[in-house]
Amino acid sequence: MFSYLAITTNITYCLTCLLISLCIGFITLPCIISILQKLQKNGQPIRNDGPKEHLLIKKNTPTMGGLIIVMPSIISTLLFCKLTSYDIWVILFVFVTFAILGGIDDWLKIKKKNSHGLKVKTKLIFQFLIALIGIIITGLTTKNFTHTHLLSSTLVNLGYLYVPFVTTTIVGTSNAVNLTDGLDGLVIVPSIMLFAFLGVVAYLTSNHTEINNILIFCSAIIGSSLSFLWVNTFPAKIFMGDLGSLSIGGALGLISVMLQYELIFSIAAALLVIETLSVIVQVVYYKITKGKKAFLMTPLHHHFELKGFKESTIVVKFWIISFIFLIIALTFFIHLSS
Repeated sequence: MFSYLAITTNITYCLTCLLISLCIGFITLPCIISILQKLQKNGQPIRNDGPKEHLLIKKNTPTMGGLIIVMPSIISTLLFCKLTSYDIWVILFVFVTFAILGGIDDWLKIKKKNSHGLKVKTKLIFQFLIALIGIIITGLTTKNFTHTHLLSSTLVNLGYLYVPFVTTTIVGTSNAVNLTDGLDGLVIVPSIMLFAFLGVVAYLTSNHTEINNILIFCSAIIGSSLSFLWVNTFPAKIFMGDLGSLSIGGALGLISVMLQYELIFSIAAALLVIETLSVIVQVVYYKITKGKKAFLMTPLHHHFELKGFKESTIVVKFWIISFIFLIIALTFFIHLSS
């Protein structure tokens, strides 16, 4: 009876948190869009080397819409989480600091009136520093630190390889979300799926007797992301910008590390991996062949755009691909856990 009540309480908390975050997002988004439009007269700078349609359709669209995701998520999380637990503060630290870093990058692009914000090296240094601080705090209060499941049901001690592995996971996921965020609605739906996946993993690996902070945070960000999706579908009224993509990716990477299921998460996040690999392959191939390209343009979604596919078609098909890999990852996780 106690277990049933505890489970019911957890589910009720999560659904309520999701709904409140969703409502806050819907209430605040008109105001946020209006303010950002006034501050950004020309909106987000559009790449000149991209599809020509982007220069027409996406011109003057404001960026930094990640605020619609970040603010409601923080408020709902603080309302429902057990604040005496360290884990939620680590998640919020990484989530907020990555958002600030992304916001600075967005603002520099607006001021410079081009798609170049912070230097790549500068951004990476700060990302790794933030990730490292988060991992150190986690390690001070976590049993089996330096351990992970890899692709087995038992924990494996990575030893000295652990810190480079998990910091790269966090930073890599953050940048992968950023790279995938190139079409209206493309990355937000897979992100919602991934937070749902991590929420399920957090729930199934917990003892169900206490409030699950990770599950509540995932619920909060799913709610706010749904409100953002309302204005981000084609044609988007606002872009999430680096403020949104870096913070979402950082949170996804960190939570997968906290749950110690990084590699299974990478299966669920295969779309992000594929998009990132397309950029790496393009750069390497270009250098090896001295000027030739493996794709018409990267990340991969732009390649299909230049092939003649409609933006909405690419987005929906990429959503389906993301969902398929998520089901594969969930099946794999359940098999390992049984």
